Amino acid sequence: MRLGLFMMPVHPPGRSLSDTLKEDTEKSLLADRLGYDELWMGEHFSAATEPYASPLMFLAGLVPQTRNLTFGTAVINLPNHHPAIVAGEVAQFDHKRVYGATAANRYYCTYMRTALATAKRLHTIKPRPDMADEECTPDAIIEECVIHGSPRTVLDRLVALRERVGPFGTLLQIGLDWGGPNEAWEREGMRLLAHEVMPKFRQHTQAQAAE
Repeated sequence: MRLGLFMMPVHPPGRSLSDTLKEDTEKSLLADRLGYDELWMGEHFSAATEPYASPLMFLAGLVPQTRNLTFGTAVINLPNHHPAIVAGEVAQFDHKRVYGATAANRYYCTYMRTALATAKRLHTIKPRPDMADEECTPDAIIEECVIHGSPRTVLDRLVALRERVGPFGTLLQIGLDWGGPNEAWEREGMRLLAHEVMPKFRQHTQAQAAE
């Protein structure tokens, strides 16, 4: 049984927006620390008691501060928005809580491709053994070799990898440079990998070993 928090939110209409934003942020972080599973935020343009016009904007600020919560809007009122804008904003929000941004990886793949080609060992990083050298671009390496996406997507791809290559004892994550925004991305990616992906991946491997 999951535990969630639904914040319409409801506040006395005389309170300032800055105060209610601060309060609802603190309440959300408390729910996360207590192990709540879900947080839902409403959208209201005209109700002075429920003053948030953008639940996605509020929830996006919580992503780097929380560990346990899955976020939901309640709701985004499509008559008030262009559907294409909503689709784009929701897709962008969904990708904030992911593991393995490909940006924190392009430099690495470019560097490795150049170094291995110089050493005439490009075959060690080719996605396919029969791939021509000119086809083995950094983009091709990222597309075929970098596992990234939501925790669920990463789990599914790890399971598929293990089924393809066979059992292995340790999953090694490449450590990347922490310049610019990379530190925040990799910290979040490491946390999601350790706390949300690996426990389920271990359950899968243990269940297969018991068969």
